[in-house]
Amino acid sequence: MEDIKLSNKNFIDLLKMKKKNLSKQAELRKESEALDRELATRQEILETIGDLNESGGSKRVKLDGLIPLDLRVQYRVTRSWDQEHINKIKSDVPEDLFPFRTEYVEDTKKIASLIDNNPDIYNKVQEGLQTKINERPYISFVEPTKQK
Repeated sequence: MEDIKLSNKNFIDLLKMKKKNLSKQAELRKESEALDRELATRQEILETIGDLNESGGSKRVKLDGLIPLDLRVQYRVTRSWDQEHINKIKSDVPEDLFPFRTEYVEDTKKIASLIDNNPDIYNKVQEGLQTKINERPYISFVEPTKQK
């Protein structure tokens, strides 16, 4: 959709369009997932991908002109590490060979407590705070608040 077409719409129409768009997106995501799952079970694809669903990765499936495209079938692999185990073995691995780095993750409850109870310490800590605001707004619908 072009901005020019939307700029002629009134606010109520834009809200209705946004709600309809979000509903369509959710439906399309479900349908796309169902199609992906079903396609991945078909013999034409299984012949190429083999046990990719067990190993992860991606493979190209040639469609030999059935449609003017090929498929890429991908099973994403998400890796995570047991933090307790890594902490236990850290001292057993030479520092220059240790394949992890420490990243500080904000504990929002402790930050709020610092702001309220130790503002001097918070002021020192917040000098390392970096923020970035996305350029694109994300708009969603939420239930209205109940009037008291």
